[in-house]
Amino acid sequence: SYSFCTLLDLPKKGPHKMFLVKKLVQAGLLSSPVVGYVYGVKSAEDAHHKHIEVTEESKKGTVGVYTLTGSPYAAKVLAYLDYHGLPYNETPISMLTKKEIYFSRDYKLTPIAMIKGSQVNDSSAILKTLASENKGMFSSGYSSNDEKAMRVVDEKVAPASVMLLFGSMEAASAVGNKFGMVLKFLFPVFAPVGRYLEQKKYGDAADASLFTPSLQEAFSIIGNNRNPTPSELALFGVIRNIDALPETMEALKECNRVAWYENLSKKCEANTKKVTEA
Repeated sequence: SYSFCTLLDLPKKGPHKMFLVKKLVQAGLLSSPVVGYVYGVKSAEDAHHKHIEVTEESKKGTVGVYTLTGSPYAAKVLAYLDYHGLPYNETPISMLTKKEIYFSRDYKLTPIAMIKGSQVNDSSAILKTLASENKGMFSSGYSSNDEKAMRVVDEKVAPASVMLLFGSMEAASAVGNKFGMVLKFLFPVFAPVGRYLEQKKYGDAADASLFTPSLQEAFSIIGNNRNPTPSELALFGVIRNIDALPETMEALKECNRVAWYENLSKKCEANTKKVTEA
């Protein structure tokens, strides 16, 4: 019930909590092993062993990424890893329980990364760390321009993309289908919650009609680069997350960035070194 309250952004105490628990028990949602299987809920012991494995692998150079499926912020990090061919393990977390990130007591958002044995929270901080770790290899680091562009990606492009994603049952189903049959049906269920949380956090920026203008603003800062910068790959990741929507390609056409998107997509597909998804 705590995780469900967190998802709905409800207080953790109060009369509504017992009402919610009662209804969930009546529906069998707290006890059904079938629902537990569908949501990929793992036992605390399994989650513990998995995290130890991910941490040890990260010390050897394989980045561990804990993600929430469909999150534009997780998509930023995955795009960077794919494009540069960095090996990584992706662990999608359960929407209701978040047991997979039990180890992160004070931070329950995604993505979370394990890089060289250390936990790094927040997508922009993860990208900044990765860019610094690989400076000189394929990165010139993380510039002040990246900082500026990343703010636009995080505060404007991503919220608008979420509103597009959850804007209608058809849109949620179309994007959800990219991530599997179960999520195709779950996305529309969580659409109202997603819209509410995004609007509460970002206010007027959480508006689907602002997607194209926010892309144009981000592109104007990023410019044209011979090699994509961290903020450019972050932007690409957010777009790739909803590329199943017709509005996405229309926005790219309006920004004259269709070829840009296709080139990065091909490079990511060719370079990806995703090890496992558990």
